[in-house]
Amino acid sequence: LRADVAFYERLVGSTAQRKGLNAHSVQFTAEAGGTWNYSVVLTQNLNRGAISQGQLRFAVEGVRAGKLVTVSWNELHQKPDAAGQPYSFRYFQQLDGSVILPKDFTPQRVKISLSGDGAPVSQTFDWKVAGNGAGE
Repeated sequence: LRADVAFYERLVGSTAQRKGLNAHSVQFTAEAGGTWNYSVVLTQNLNRGAISQGQLRFAVEGVRAGKLVTVSWNELHQKPDAAGQPYSFRYFQQLDGSVILPKDFTPQRVKISLSGDGAPVSQTFDWKVAGNGAGE
């Protein structure tokens, strides 16, 4: 409950730092067959009341066969032209979905890309299973 209150205070409180579009947290939960459910929380409090809209995509960096590799949004969805996940919100939105990681792949970081109304936003998070990530 304290974490929820702190989240809302940072978002809309009078002392909240004004931030444009931002990925607040990313978490993953393993499912059967190599499928991972994800939850990404997006925020913005720079333009209060304005609607932020666009598309979320991400890539996962990790190790496979002893080499650092990046698994793209298209590969995660097993489609050559996978559409980004749309978002549209005033203050925050939670986006949920699922992806499939390759076998023998150890994820390390998630690179979030948000494209929409303004300048594109890119953030990198450490891979976190069922917990909040910390943006770098």
